[in-house]
Amino acid sequence: MSELKKTEFQSPPISSHLSLMARETFIEGKIKANNDLIIHGQYKGSLRLPGNTLIIEKTARVEASVEVRAIILRGYFKGNILAHEKVLIESGAFLEGEIETPCLAIEEKAQFKGRIKMKKEKLPR
Repeated sequence: MSELKKTEFQSPPISSHLSLMARETFIEGKIKANNDLIIHGQYKGSLRLPGNTLIIEKTARVEASVEVRAIILRGYFKGNILAHEKVLIESGAFLEGEIETPCLAIEEKAQFKGRIKMKKEKLPR
């Protein structure tokens, strides 16, 4: 019986410049930022963080068009993702939509419904 090897996938580093959206918060609109963002609440609209990381926590519900350096999905996401470096869909997360990225990891028990376009190389910063 062969042993399955788990692929190492490093989470992207989080910067010291960080914004946080609380669990009971609902925002609808457009966000453009030059810092990392962690969402615990609900968001609907567009998010543009091209040089930064977006973390969607287990309590979050996001419906959006997103451009980021990297995204870690732990909760619910519906929409389109353009990630210049990587996408990580963790166990228990749900994603419905389209992903465009050079690096993708989907953990066991994560749910994904949609399309993936793997880019050949990372965009320059």
